[in-house]
Amino acid sequence: MKKLALALPLLVVALAGCSSDAADAFNVLCRTSSDCASGLSCSNGVCVDGRGTGGRGGGTLDAGGVDTSAVSDAESDAGGGGTDTIPSLDIGGCTPSCGTATCGDDGCGGSCGACSLGQSCVSGQCETAGGAGTSCSDIIGCINDCAGNDDACWTACINDGTPTAQRDIAAVLTCLDTNCGDVPQAEFQACQQDNCGEELRTCNGVMVGSDDCTAVFTCLVGCPDQTCGDACIDEGTIAAQDAAIALYNCGVDNCADGVPVADWVACVRAACATEATACDSN
Repeated sequence: MKKLALALPLLVVALAGCSSDAADAFNVLCRTSSDCASGLSCSNGVCVDGRGTGGRGGGTLDAGGVDTSAVSDAESDAGGGGTDTIPSLDIGGCTPSCGTATCGDDGCGGSCGACSLGQSCVSGQCETAGGAGTSCSDIIGCINDCAGNDDACWTACINDGTPTAQRDIAAVLTCLDTNCGDVPQAEFQACQQDNCGEELRTCNGVMVGSDDCTAVFTCLVGCPDQTCGDACIDEGTIAAQDAAIALYNCGVDNCADGVPVADWVACVRAACATEATACDSN
């Protein structure tokens, strides 16, 4: 009888080697600009280059792109008969122009707008990155194929995902950075399972049902293979899944195989009292 496990693709490279800037780049979601890296602002839930908002240099721009905040009272009065009208100034600068573009550069280093999460700007229009996009588990596989902590490679993998996949991988990476960022490589995968199991389940599309641990365990006992076991696990709540797998695997370690089911379950209850109590509570 073999042990059961949730088939969750894991990241093989610990995050400790990543720079703080790289970690910020993976946190693609934001609520306010304080969630973004230096020089970026939060727009539609995504950290973007904020140079195109509020005017370059922080001044107030009029409709013609002229920075009026730097004009003194004396200059505003000159030739104006004592009025406060701003004279027409030829500053020899760049006039932003977006035309029909809804994103991308405005021709002067500013922005015509930002795309939503999971989209990229193509010829001034927002399009879903990577066509139909890849799943969150595919992003993990892509990252695992990168050479170590290659920021550019990781970012490319993330950008190929669907909006949902990008949201889910952001949750995984944030959890790993918080809980496993400083652990040694040898302990990294165990740390993922222990601290970010729920985020990994969501990322990998693991089903979550409503059965309690007793129901899941009873189902597992009658299974001949892992495929059947996976189906039983999918019917349980997250807590039930963990508790049932722990109880079942304890039985595999401590009770003889090939005995009647009732005898095996009785042995498991006796040999794995701690796990059995946890199962009864979930």
